[in-house]
Amino acid sequence: MEKAKEKKSNGGLIAIIAAAAVVVIGVVVALIFILGGNKGKLVGKWKSEYGSWYYNFTSETEGGYGTDAFDIPDQPFTYTDNGDSITIQYEGVTSSMTLNYRLEDDGKKLIVVDSFGSDTVYIRQ
Repeated sequence: MEKAKEKKSNGGLIAIIAAAAVVVIGVVVALIFILGGNKGKLVGKWKSEYGSWYYNFTSETEGGYGTDAFDIPDQPFTYTDNGDSITIQYEGVTSSMTLNYRLEDDGKKLIVVDSFGSDTVYIRQ
């Protein structure tokens, strides 16, 4: 009789542990999708709406700034996407700059607030 009670008690404990494990796994998967969902949202080429200048984010940490108007190479940089701003460090420049940005039109437009406080619109290419 004692062993039957012990088995029943262990079965309940195992069920509770299994349910808790399922909940933990579910939360981890949800966090991965939520936090990782915006990964790489800037990667790609973004050309100025009214000009030839563009950002070319080649990875989640590197890119270049350039123009189609002249035959000059892109100015390479590393960057950090802070969610609503990007911190850019150009090669050969000692100080970095942080620019606010937002995405509009289902991620087809990148609006960067330039160093003068004006919105500059870039279109995903």
